[in-house]
Amino acid sequence: MSGHRSVSRYQQALGQGPQFLFEFYENMQRAKGNFPGRFSAQQFRDARSELNVSSLELSDSALHLCARSLTQPC
Repeated sequence: MSGHRSVSRYQQALGQGPQFLFEFYENMQRAKGNFPGRFSAQQFRDARSELNVSSLELSDSALHLCARSLTQPC
């Protein structure tokens, strides 16, 4: 596998701190935050990642952040 081994995703609503969504390591989901089932994510073998939100709601409006690392998370 090339690229980043670990990918974490966060959502930051206006006036709030970042909230954890998902963590992936080597294409496998390791952890998921407390978010509705409408949120899903995946990491691809070529190191790309994707966040999907179905049936968007006004409360989904936020800054979405992605953190990547070449090393294994703690």
